[in-house]
Amino acid sequence: MKKIILLPALLLLLAFMLLYTPASAAAPCTVYLDGQAMEYPYISTIRGGSSYLPLRAAADHYGGRLTWDADSRTARWMTEGLTLIARDGSCYIEANGRTLYAARGIFIADGRLMIPTRLLAQAMGGDAQWESRSRTVQIHAGSR
Repeated sequence: MKKIILLPALLLLLAFMLLYTPASAAAPCTVYLDGQAMEYPYISTIRGGSSYLPLRAAADHYGGRLTWDADSRTARWMTEGLTLIARDGSCYIEANGRTLYAARGIFIADGRLMIPTRLLAQAMGGDAQWESRSRTVQIHAGSR
């Protein structure tokens, strides 16, 4: 009798595990840089409760020069008033000599280096605001 009850329970548990997506998994969101939505190919995401944006999106939007060192897996973005350095797998970015902590780290997704939106805003002397209902982030750059 126990085997008859145990088998369906195990099958139900297995089905739940296969279909369940944890909240910490990557999920899409929309990021606005000074009011302009970043769209494809700049796919933003939420990972571990933090929103991320490809560094390339910021560089293309604000200008400057973005370089990539494949050996060290490090990006360097230089624009007027800002030098930002971010390395894949690191928990820090450097902005104008300041070290900013990224609790969930820096990572590569679909060939793009992803950085936390709040850190990007902080590095530029601005702020980031999250709207949970619409899953959007508004980044307003400061003076850098």
